[in-house]
Amino acid sequence: MGKSHGETPEQQRPCPNGPPTGEDAGAPPGGERRYRANPDFIVRKIAGEVLVVPTGKTAYKFNALITLTEGGAFLLERMKQTPRTKADLIGLLENEYDVTAETAAEDVSSFLEKALASGVVS
Repeated sequence: MGKSHGETPEQQRPCPNGPPTGEDAGAPPGGERRYRANPDFIVRKIAGEVLVVPTGKTAYKFNALITLTEGGAFLLERMKQTPRTKADLIGLLENEYDVTAETAAEDVSSFLEKALASGVVS
């Protein structure tokens, strides 16, 4: 194929490592990805358990409840208030629960992996 509208050959080549995947897939160019709580899910405390419950049309597609830890509920609530980067979430967890940065990073990574897979977070 030939050039199109002034693009140099470098601009036409695909990225050698392919498109971003995983946590970086939603990152804006040159920035860190911001995670948001999906408004189609609500958090409820029932019988001492913190549950994520799908609402509206999402309840038809996602026919389950998700149990959260106290830390998971804390993170999800913060993402409802404003979109957060992974670094934001690590810092929030570190400060709220007085854990090391390493522990907070592991917990946030685990939470995001599961929350993204279920659609609770985007």
